Amino acid sequence: MSPRDTALLAVLIDADNMSAKHADAIFLEIASLGEASVRRIYGDFEGGGPQGWTKHTLSAHAIIPQQQFAHSAKKMHPIPHWSSMPWTYCTQADSMDLS
Repeated sequence: MSPRDTALLAVLIDADNMSAKHADAIFLEIASLGEASVRRIYGDFEGGGPQGWTKHTLSAHAIIPQQQFAHSAKKMHPIPHWSSMPWTYCTQADSMDLS
C-alpha cells in the first residue's frame, strides 16, 4: 500500500446483475474500507437504466456509466462485457471491488 492513510478502491459494478437498491449499503461498506476513487457501472443503459440504475442513483453516488450494448436477448455468460473492459485506470486504486 502507498504511504497514504486511506486506501483507494476501484468499484466496478455489473448493472445487469446487481440492483440499485444495494447502492447505499455498498458505498457505506466501501467507505469503511477506504475511498472509492474509481466508480464505474457497466450495462445496457439504452432505454433506461437496468436494475433500477437511474440517472439520480448514478449521480447521487458519483458513478460513471459505461454503455455495453446487449448483443442478444439471452446472456451466454454472466458478465460478458468485463473481458473487454479497459483496466488502465486501475492504477488509480489500491484495490478493486467487482460488484
